[in-house]
Amino acid sequence: MRLLVLPQEFHNGEVHTVDINLENALVATGGIDQKVSVWRLEQFTDSINKEPPNLTEIEPQKTIDCHHATVNFVKWSPTNGNQMISADENGTIVKTDLDVDKCETIFPTPYLKRLQKSTALDGCWSIDGRLFAWSTADGAVHIYDGVRETHQFLIPQADISAEKKATLQRSVTFDPNGKYLVTLGDDTMVTVYQYEYDKNNDYRFQVANRVSKLMSNTVTKSSGANYRRISWSCDGEFFAVPNATKQLTSVVSLLSASLGWDNNISLVGHDMECDLVKFAPHIYQRKSKSEPASIDSDLEILDFEVYHIIATAGSDSSLVLWNTTKETPLFVMHNISPKPLVDLVWDKTGSIVLMSTLDGKVIIAGFSEEELGQKSSSEFLKKIKASQNLAKKQSLNKSSSETHGAKKSKVPLESISQKDAIGVRDELIISDQNDELVLADPNNSLVTSISQPSEVVPQVLAPGLQLMSYPENDLMSRIEERKPTVTPKNQEQSPKVGTLNPSSVPKVTLKNGKKRIQPTTLSNGTTNSVTQRMSAKDVTSVEVTKMGMEFDRPSYTVSEEMIKDNKRQKTSDDSHLKKKPKRELEPVKFIGSVVANLATTFAQVRLSAPKIRSAFRVSDTSYTLDIKNGLGNESAPSRVTCLKNESQVWSDFIPQFVQLATRGNFFWALCTADGTIHTYSSTSGKRLFPPIIMGSPISFLESKNQYLMVVTSIAEILVWDLDKKKIHMKSPLSLAALLDLNSKLQENTLSKSDNITMCSITSKGFPVTTLSNGSGYIYNIDMEVWQTVTEAWWAFGSHYWDSITDDKVSPVSDSPRTIGEREGSSLISMLEHKTNEELLRKSRTGRGKYFNKISKNMMMKEGFENLENTVSLSHLENRILCSELLEELEDFKDFLITYSNRLCELGLQAKLFEMFETVLGEQDQLADTDKSVNSRICGLNRHDLLKDIILSCAEHRDVQRILVYFGTKIGLISRDYE
Repeated sequence: MRLLVLPQEFHNGEVHTVDINLENALVATGGIDQKVSVWRLEQFTDSINKEPPNLTEIEPQKTIDCHHATVNFVKWSPTNGNQMISADENGTIVKTDLDVDKCETIFPTPYLKRLQKSTALDGCWSIDGRLFAWSTADGAVHIYDGVRETHQFLIPQADISAEKKATLQRSVTFDPNGKYLVTLGDDTMVTVYQYEYDKNNDYRFQVANRVSKLMSNTVTKSSGANYRRISWSCDGEFFAVPNATKQLTSVVSLLSASLGWDNNISLVGHDMECDLVKFAPHIYQRKSKSEPASIDSDLEILDFEVYHIIATAGSDSSLVLWNTTKETPLFVMHNISPKPLVDLVWDKTGSIVLMSTLDGKVIIAGFSEEELGQKSSSEFLKKIKASQNLAKKQSLNKSSSETHGAKKSKVPLESISQKDAIGVRDELIISDQNDELVLADPNNSLVTSISQPSEVVPQVLAPGLQLMSYPENDLMSRIEERKPTVTPKNQEQSPKVGTLNPSSVPKVTLKNGKKRIQPTTLSNGTTNSVTQRMSAKDVTSVEVTKMGMEFDRPSYTVSEEMIKDNKRQKTSDDSHLKKKPKRELEPVKFIGSVVANLATTFAQVRLSAPKIRSAFRVSDTSYTLDIKNGLGNESAPSRVTCLKNESQVWSDFIPQFVQLATRGNFFWALCTADGTIHTYSSTSGKRLFPPIIMGSPISFLESKNQYLMVVTSIAEILVWDLDKKKIHMKSPLSLAALLDLNSKLQENTLSKSDNITMCSITSKGFPVTTLSNGSGYIYNIDMEVWQTVTEAWWAFGSHYWDSITDDKVSPVSDSPRTIGEREGSSLISMLEHKTNEELLRKSRTGRGKYFNKISKNMMMKEGFENLENTVSLSHLENRILCSELLEELEDFKDFLITYSNRLCELGLQAKLFEMFETVLGEQDQLADTDKSVNSRICGLNRHDLLKDIILSCAEHRDVQRILVYFGTKIGLISRDYE
């Protein structure tokens, strides 16, 4: 990788935009000099490819002078390599065609020229080169159709007189599949629009989703840049959003289209000054370490690790390259420019990155072939898209709502159609009285706006109204649309006076000599008019444009809030109906079982079970177990196949879902969703045991040598020795003692405890567990208790944390089954690395700040001067005890020598004397050191071990008497004069 900052100053000191055309031949730049410059890409690539780099000044191939303000962005057409659109701070949008050397102003349109000008912020072409969308500083988003030459507001202009400040849409972008348009606001609200063309080739946009969880907490520091660029991946699966936050940390969020626009990946590293995100134009792949599948196999994609490359930059003057499969960036380059970076673009080959800065520089980053990885072929990319379409779930149709107190008011579905668009060449001079006729449609193009009843008053049109310039049919259609909502003025103001018909004359009768007048109903003429107006209002209130396009089908799940809002209140009209009294059944007394398993009846711990996968593989050095789940019943059972070099060795069928599988020295073991374990011989597939019933789902299934370990969802642990066909330790053992350490007591509710990050077994049959708080534990079979191996406290205060050499470290990225497979690998070191991972994951600041915090808060207090020495000795003592328990000979010896030297340095003679006595053992056992079983400690000869310790401590003069005393006992030192 090479980085070159061209010494030449471009555009009078500020370059605001840079873009590369379709043929990967031309580069367009714009800046403060109000000009657009077109360069040949070879001029930039030759500068960085040559040795030494070519630093001579380059001249533009063409300069376009069509703007009267700073050029904010330039975008090449995705279908025509000689056509581009540029915009400036005055809001002027210019379309340039280099083939005919013509510049055409497409905005502001003639009918909007009298409106206030607003700065253009960002723009983007659709993948078919027909539509162009851009956002402006007045909160509006515009749509321009290059084929029909029409303009329309996707988001109307904000009302300047309103008290609420308009939210600016800083960035807009179309996806590469031609389905979505995404806008990003200042408040990190991401709005996803879905669009399509109907049979008349008219576009239609509709709001598909709104994502508002990207700014989770208030961040004190924010970016003050005017530019913010979002980007889609080349396969249309992800789009990246800069300046999002997560737990008070600035991140770059990658939202997945197939996961319902959820935050799938977060890139942590930038401060709140990351404004530019750009995906590389290719997908990269890496061959996995497992055995390759056949070409015709459905699991071929599983043999490859597919990833994207992302470049991020911003006002912090740093360039960062990310791999989406790794948590840390590939590389970071700081201070590459004294002023902020404002635009970034990849070339079509993915080997060159161009950046523009506010100090008038163009920065070039070049990569060698396959430096970023192997590019995926087009056939492989089709398979990836096909697998994504199969795995894509229907996104929830989350209706956007505004919260008022504790209740949410529903907002109608938002959509626009090209039928309401206005031609960019149309001119219409309008008076103030007729503003609503033309201007209301562009500004209120969303169908959600409800037309109110208007009054029809005869008026004389003002002279000079140019009706011929506006299409007659379109104008008449607009007038006809308003007719159903019109109510005559005289009908509202002068209601009809009620009159009685001859048939409605009251009937007079005589009863007991008294007149009886039959009551009649009196009504006036207002009833009918009011009814008509109400019915007309109801018709317009539900008037929504019916769209023929097919959007993503919504989920059929109904939220609880909608049920509460739409649930009808129970009426008391049927109070006269008598309900049939419900007959209360007498309780049935059941005879209980003789023995009840209290662990399952009153389970205090619940662990999650792994999800059921349609297919997965478990590989070993020579064998591979291929599992394909069916429907979980007898009609479509799950198939288990053992392969050797892609050749079938044996197979079996199980009428349940298979969740986990593992391999030992001579056996395969797998578990089903109902908690049943099946064991097979690894060579022939013969069953070793009948199916083992656990009674609850299984969360972990691990094996090592002849040992098989199972952890159920109620935290029970069982370990068997399959060679001896018996249990290895007392059953049942539970993880509840570890998970209840930090849980809070809450009655009748579930409390969340630390997560289990690893659960495995050693070659000696010891269960090993690590938690999300950084602690690591091992089970002592002899004492039947859990014991702590590592914890975060020792990482804070011990001098010897991470002191084990790298050649003895067991890599954390490997599977837990590989514990102890390498010669000289250290289990204790692996557990300490897990503790470091959890500390870095929680703090996101590094261990350096933790050490600084301890030194300030604790070591400065009175009585804590020897804190680090005490903690270091405690850490070494725990290391020695754990390595003796695990029978790790080399670690036991190294830790003892380090511990002895530390005691000599601190002058702790009592501890040193006691440690020497422990290593030497009892005197009566030293007579026959070669034959006595007790003459060895942790597999090492006591005399030889003590001899090595004494020789390593010989340079310390303060403990010479102790060294001479024990050296004489083992015959290392002889006193001839005695």
